[in-house]
Amino acid sequence: MADELEAAWIAHGEEGEVLGAVGLRPSPAHGSEVVGGALFGLHALQVASALALQARQDGGRSTLSRTAAC
Repeated sequence: MADELEAAWIAHGEEGEVLGAVGLRPSPAHGSEVVGGALFGLHALQVASALALQARQDGGRSTLSRTAAC
């Protein structure tokens, strides 16, 4: 699926652990759609919100790898 993504973001914790990831893939009906999300954990809601916000803000830009610190 990675080869289909227009852009992707990964959220890392303080110790470098992956807390979640999202990507944008082409959608004939909507232009792009977000796939992925936060891993289960104490801060899952905050991580999911941060990833969704970042994807929304950067969605028009074509960048394959971004990193968001949470």
